[in-house]
Amino acid sequence: MAPARSKPASHVPGKNASSLKGTLVGVLFVGGVIAATWLSVFFLFLSRMQ
Repeated sequence: MAPARSKPASHVPGKNASSLKGTLVGVLFVGGVIAATWLSVFFLFLSRMQ
């Protein structure tokens, strides 16, 4: 006889939303740091060309 299957866990709507908000903030922060670094090096490059 086949083993009985258990029901999958029900989805809790509020639990994952806060986790995704934290992920979004982290990604935006890292992206901002990368963009700021790139722009500072680019303007340094432009200032040394003259």
